[in-house]
Amino acid sequence: MCSGRLKKEFAPILFLLLLTIIAFYRPLFLGENYLPADLLQYLYPWKNELKEKPQYWNPSGTDVLQSFYPSLTFFRRSLRHGEVPMWNPDQSSGEPFAGNCVNGVFYPLNTLLLLLFTPGKMLGLLAALHVL
Repeated sequence: MCSGRLKKEFAPILFLLLLTIIAFYRPLFLGENYLPADLLQYLYPWKNELKEKPQYWNPSGTDVLQSFYPSLTFFRRSLRHGEVPMWNPDQSSGEPFAGNCVNGVFYPLNTLLLLLFTPGKMLGLLAALHVL
């Protein structure tokens, strides 16, 4: 009696878990990441070498490449040196890093995943965990 009720309660949870695993199969099991690296060809300094005009170009799709990935790389490097990244000297002429909420310095999942994985892999895992 109890096992039938348990199956009914956990069936939707298992279904959602299965959908998440299917949707994030590539970053979870193949080690791929969700970086739109193909867009690099449309950005400087590589843009000068472009021979064809892009069929589709959405400049807002480059935020991950131009902002998030470099910030996560800096964050990971700081953590590996045992530092809390308060200031980022690599952006512009330097900018506050911990004070910028976009960087997620004090978000525990960011810190944990960046200590264990590369920024590209971390973005896919973080997206899968947020969907769950």
